[in-house]
Amino acid sequence: MAGPVFTKTFLDSSGSLSGRTPYYYAVLTQNLRQDTSVLSAIVRIVPERKIVTSVPNQVEFYFVNKVLRISWNDLRKGDNAIVGYIVQKKSKDQREFSLISTKPVDVNYIQDSMLIEGGEYDYRVAAISVKGDTSLYGIASTFIVPKLDVMMMKVFYLRNVSDGIHISWPQVEAKRKAYNIYRREASETLFKKLTTVNAKTFSFIDKEVKAETVYVYYVTITEQDDREGDKGKSISIRRIKNQL
Repeated sequence: MAGPVFTKTFLDSSGSLSGRTPYYYAVLTQNLRQDTSVLSAIVRIVPERKIVTSVPNQVEFYFVNKVLRISWNDLRKGDNAIVGYIVQKKSKDQREFSLISTKPVDVNYIQDSMLIEGGEYDYRVAAISVKGDTSLYGIASTFIVPKLDVMMMKVFYLRNVSDGIHISWPQVEAKRKAYNIYRREASETLFKKLTTVNAKTFSFIDKEVKAETVYVYYVTITEQDDREGDKGKSISIRRIKNQL
């Protein structure tokens, strides 16, 4: 490596020294005629340097039953200095990332169930070496939690009353925005929206009806985010003349 050295110490400051491998050193003496002795005892050391590893960038998502599985490329297959991974998460409204698990995982996936419907989350992964060194974090990948389909109104009731046709449905404690009532005459093809009522209203009287006419109704639900559900079943009723 170097010589002759006229002191009893030598500093190996080579930039190529790696913390992931051992190095062996030996010393010999040399006289003025450049004769050398045999090697001294050999010593072994692993430098106290950070182990630099690759970064897990290939993040994939699989969402089922309200649980998100986050997986990434397993760098351990090509680097035995890597022993695990840490995963960070950040919602759209947060400024800083936080750990999903306080301990590194020794597999290339993790599950997250702490999710809000419609929420947007960023995930990033770093590798952990045998010495506990952490790699850089990979590029953050974004997952948007899908919203559940709006429920269809499958149960509602029709009956003739003195003022018209009374439409009602079960009272439920749900964070909805509104109910929409559609109507057509039996001889018609297309439904028209009759009215919209707020989520705390569970009935409506259709007064714009004609005697001995068959009407067909269906009701839909509107959620707080203004998504309207699909048409459920429809029900028909004849406006009875003697109810007028």
